Amino acid sequence: MTPRVSAVAYVHDYARWVGEVVESVLGQSFGDLELFFLDDGSTDGTGDVVRRYAADPRLRYERQERRGRERLHETFNRCLQATRGELIAVVNGDDVLAPDKLERQVALLDARREIDVCFHDARFVDGQGRDVAGSFRPDLDLALFESGRLGPEMFDRNWIPNPTVVFRRELIGRIGLQEYGWAHDYQFWLKAAVAGCRFAFLPERLIRYRVHEQSHSTSSSRLSRLTAEVQRMQREMRARYTIDELYPDILFCGDRERARAVAHADLGLKLLASPDCRPHLALAELRQAAELRPDLEGVRNDLAVALLLTGDGAAAAETLHKTGASDGPEARNLERLRAGVREGYELMAPGDPGEELLRLRAGSYRGYHRAAVLGLLRDV
Repeated sequence: MTPRVSAVAYVHDYARWVGEVVESVLGQSFGDLELFFLDDGSTDGTGDVVRRYAADPRLRYERQERRGRERLHETFNRCLQATRGELIAVVNGDDVLAPDKLERQVALLDARREIDVCFHDARFVDGQGRDVAGSFRPDLDLALFESGRLGPEMFDRNWIPNPTVVFRRELIGRIGLQEYGWAHDYQFWLKAAVAGCRFAFLPERLIRYRVHEQSHSTSSSRLSRLTAEVQRMQREMRARYTIDELYPDILFCGDRERARAVAHADLGLKLLASPDCRPHLALAELRQAAELRPDLEGVRNDLAVALLLTGDGAAAAETLHKTGASDGPEARNLERLRAGVREGYELMAPGDPGEELLRLRAGSYRGYHRAAVLGLLRDV
């Protein structure tokens, strides 16, 4: 009989934690599940620990030759292809599940058929299990995640914490398998968001999320490599989609050329305002916006900031000068630039607060909006 939930875990050298993880999955209050553990060439006895629980028929353990982080998407795809449940729960090999985690997520997905993915908050702990600061709660309007309009926001950052998700297997048929090694989960959820998938968030902390130097995603030694991989992935994913695919509400705008300009400017703004600022990607979007509608409010200001961040201060100054602004962010930014100041540059939202495209997007997720001036860039 096919289980409803397939819990999948891929591990490498997690013998220290994996036993507690197995127990937390097999001890779930929702018991109609299978647990598939794929060992990526561990050498520390991880397999021996997992096999202690082999008496439970819901557990399957397989080992493969080490593929490593660069081929992590292949490892995860093997997990997906080896399991059968209509719902897939991602389990980290070092994160312990709350007893009712799957019960809570399955109940939500059963009650709301329009939702494709359910994710939740976590209790952050260190390698010794001590509480540390951290949260997965998004600082966006949660209705945005449920609207099917999350695509552009996913170029800002990965808003979907992979080890918390349960998603419908049918999603794979819509968007395909994972494709990128180091950024495998980010790219997968970006694809899902652009395809119009709907995400629901539970505020409860339903796993103990371990932050330590051996982690796939939180170790300091891996962060620089991951950042480079994310940048490459974002460039390739942006080239995959038209602006109309990222902003489907363009179709419903009276002036579609202006709407496209606003969309390019809005995406450029997201890339600049991201915690991991992407000035080169932003520059391409803002240039496109300025070409379509050079008079669009805010676009030349943000274009100048992108130019400055990519090292072209002269072009930034010329762009700000052409706005002719005597006050406001453009004027203040030009003054900073001329004074040689290296921080405090302001960003502006494109157009005016009543911009048609932004109103349509806001209407799709209950009044979400951007402020007229988003804030200040530091460390230019």
